[in-house]
Amino acid sequence: MISFTTAISICAIGVFSGYFIGLVGIGAGVVMIPLLLYNGFTIQQAVASGLFLQLVPQTLPSLYMYYKTNHFLLWESVALAVGSLIGTCIGSYCATKGYITQKQLYIILCALLMVTVVYIYCTHVMGK
Repeated sequence: MISFTTAISICAIGVFSGYFIGLVGIGAGVVMIPLLLYNGFTIQQAVASGLFLQLVPQTLPSLYMYYKTNHFLLWESVALAVGSLIGTCIGSYCATKGYITQKQLYIILCALLMVTVVYIYCTHVMGK
């Protein structure tokens, strides 16, 4: 069981990341995981929490809103889901079986975040 203050803190992280998931489709990797790490979670615990949230509470409400406004591409999303299923199986296996150290996981997370920031800034902020 967790303390009341910890529950409130983690709930606030959920509200904050949920807002950005609905707004621009990011949340777990960019917003929630760093905040959970700051609150004492290990990287594996933070990733597991993010995966748990992607099951239903974060996905269905936002997907429904995008579907209602004709922004959901069904077959492209199915193809993406198949690829994602394969990738998540490989990635989670490597992360949980010790093939990648905890320090390497942090380096990978930082590198992905930096590359994403540079790409989005260069193509969608400076490029327009």
